[in-house]
Amino acid sequence: FQIPQVLYGREVERGLLEAAFRAAAGGTAQLTLVGGTAGIGKSRLVAELKPWAAARQGFFCAGKARRYERDRPYAVLAEALGQLLAQVLTRPQADVDVWAAALVEALGPNGQVLVSLVPAARHLLGPVEPVPDVEPEAARLRLAQALSALLEVLARPAHPLVLALDDLQWADGATLALVEQLLQAVAGLALHVVGAFRDDELGPDHALPALRARLAGRGHA
Repeated sequence: FQIPQVLYGREVERGLLEAAFRAAAGGTAQLTLVGGTAGIGKSRLVAELKPWAAARQGFFCAGKARRYERDRPYAVLAEALGQLLAQVLTRPQADVDVWAAALVEALGPNGQVLVSLVPAARHLLGPVEPVPDVEPEAARLRLAQALSALLEVLARPAHPLVLALDDLQWADGATLALVEQLLQAVAGLALHVVGAFRDDELGPDHALPALRARLAGRGHA
């Protein structure tokens, strides 16, 4: 006995999600936020993007923010980007070689920065040089530059990238700030960031509503 995995009663939301994906796949980075209470079907709706990305030879990767990891910045991004690089390594070797060479060039001296967050990057980059310790603000800027380089190589109309981030009600402020910074830095790339969150667990001081308002004003949400 099998229950068919069909989504019912979400035609409007599905249409909005598809429109955002098409815009992203065409080269305009997008942020879509999916809110609702636990068990309402947010994850199933976001999963609709997986076959759409596959049909365009793209990538779908997902990470989940966790309550007990709120003191570990960027954990949800590290999980999702680890999935992304694992998928990259399953592609034809000729493609992997091209992406690896482009990534080494795009990263420059920041290879270790990417490897520190996403250890799977070592399989593409090979040996990397250590980077000097810097002040926290400079370290955040360096991380944003490294992730922007990764997205510039892998989020292209020929292979669009869907980055699904779940349970963002538990995401830390540093992670959301980095997501905003990345969307601005790669505005012309085929990137669709989809964030799901429990709106009834979103505190009054949470950064997510303000993030959406700012990005909507810039045409990315």
